[in-house]
Amino acid sequence: MSCDGPTEKPPSLAVVKAVAAKNGVDPTDLECLLADVIDPTTLDKLFEPTSKHGRRSGVVKFRFCGQDVTVWADGSVDVR
Repeated sequence: MSCDGPTEKPPSLAVVKAVAAKNGVDPTDLECLLADVIDPTTLDKLFEPTSKHGRRSGVVKFRFCGQDVTVWADGSVDVR
C-alpha cells in the first residue's frame, strides 16, 4: 500500500510517481503508459480548481501497471 498525501502536482504525475515507487523503479522505467489506461489530461482536468468552488471533489479508481490506483480530488494517490 502506498498513499501520498495531498499534493500540488498534477494527478497524472502523482499516479506515475506513486506506481513507480510501489514497483521500486524510476518513473521513466515503468513498462506501462498511463495513457494506455486513462487519458492523463482528462484525469488532471477532473480535479482542477473551479472558479466558484475551488478544488472539485470525487475519486477515480483504475488499474495501472498491475496495481489498483485510487486518486482523490485533493491529489492523494493510493496504490495497492
